[in-house]
Amino acid sequence: MDVNFVAIKIGDASGDAIVNSNGIESRNTGEISFVVENTEISSNEEIEIPVLAKDFAGINGFQTTIAFNPGMVQFENIESGVLNINNSNIATNKLAQGYVPVSWFNANAIDVEDNAVLFTLKFKSLNTAKVSAVLSINSDVTKTEAYDSELNKLNIALEYRNNDVSFELMQNRPNPFANTTQIAFNIPENTDYSLNIFDITGKLVYKVSGQAEKGFNTVEINKAQLNATGVLYYTLSAGQYTATKKMVVIK
Repeated sequence: MDVNFVAIKIGDASGDAIVNSNGIESRNTGEISFVVENTEISSNEEIEIPVLAKDFAGINGFQTTIAFNPGMVQFENIESGVLNINNSNIATNKLAQGYVPVSWFNANAIDVEDNAVLFTLKFKSLNTAKVSAVLSINSDVTKTEAYDSELNKLNIALEYRNNDVSFELMQNRPNPFANTTQIAFNIPENTDYSLNIFDITGKLVYKVSGQAEKGFNTVEINKAQLNATGVLYYTLSAGQYTATKKMVVIK
């Protein structure tokens, strides 16, 4: 199921322009967030992950691909919260690959208070892990975006709420990747960071830096930025913390 709630403008090669009710081209104008508690999941348990609202105001619909690690959790179902969402809103033909495409649309735009439960995801855990290690959203199957009453597109971010935050550099997802990948990390305080990517000879192929906020952070990497394929290593330096992991770029 790859449902789009808006008509793609004819001749728009990138596919990122839409036409609103006034016939005016519209592009991404803001962002809403889905928030989940980054709790520890124990092995062999039935788990529920409430998805909370943040900045969910004047929204008519959204679509996204919920990605999960099928080696760590098994998807069971989805249940309504404030939004009327159930198994009829999802596709299940990609579960083996760890994808749950989901879409929701309402005739009238709605406002949802921050921290209200939008919907709940249910899984069976297979291993012990943090929620951030097993759950994410992307556009691998269904493009991730929300729509307001004028059919303007908004980005959707998935935020992990950490109570006890420790430093952790996570494996990039997806991995291997052919287009883009996300590198996520947790940090216990606000600090500057730098992310360096090296090839197997130790040559620096890409570098990015910025300001990390306490808690969960992500950096998106595009294959075109790297000009390299095969095995690469990425090193994150943030304050007193440093960690390195390996990733694979495919042609």
